[in-house]
Amino acid sequence: MILLRKAYRGHYIEIRPVSPQAADRALPGRALIWIDGEPLDGDFACPRATLLPALLKVATDRIDAGSLHQA
Repeated sequence: MILLRKAYRGHYIEIRPVSPQAADRALPGRALIWIDGEPLDGDFACPRATLLPALLKVATDRIDAGSLHQA
């Protein structure tokens, strides 16, 4: 399941739940960020209401910094 898919500066960002069961749980939300088909290191947690905007910012910041796969 993909929660969000977005193109950004020639890259493709996908935000996916840690597991299918995690997509149905209440707060907090946890998800994985994938850029160009590769996962970023680790998973990310924050309140579900801010999960997608927060993770999208992490992904775009990594792309802008040129550090896609570094923690």
